[in-house]
Amino acid sequence: MSLSRLDWLVQIVVQSRSVAAEPAAPEDGAGDILPAGASGAAWTAAVEHSLAFFQDGTWRIIIPAAGWQLDAARPDGADLFGINASATSSQRLAVKSDTVLFSHDDVTPGSGRAYLALNKLGAANTSSIVFQTDCEGRAEVGLSGTDDLARKVSADGED
Repeated sequence: MSLSRLDWLVQIVVQSRSVAAEPAAPEDGAGDILPAGASGAAWTAAVEHSLAFFQDGTWRIIIPAAGWQLDAARPDGADLFGINASATSSQRLAVKSDTVLFSHDDVTPGSGRAYLALNKLGAANTSSIVFQTDCEGRAEVGLSGTDDLARKVSADGED
């Protein structure tokens, strides 16, 4: 049993951290992080955030120790992605950081260039970079409702 636990923990695959009902017919190797109020024969007595994995026809519950971390890989095409911030339906990529770096691809290898494109739907739409203070726009550079490059500044965020 110890080797099977070690095998699962080293190669951990977690399907969900929000499903509260124990699956009726789980596949061997299935794993979940249990939310509060988990239910089912094996899950009911487990504490919140326990790791549940199904192997050899039975659920095994592991209570993680303080400091354990699980890195979640984002699938291609993730709808929302937040780094130290919460993404929303209108702001699907959110990054909260003192600095952000976009660098050329030196692994593939790439072309050695870095290129950031802001693509708008049509001439009447906007594609711009806005500089803000306390979430109020102070300066904007881009194509604002036209295909002509423009800049705007505002002392108070209103203009």
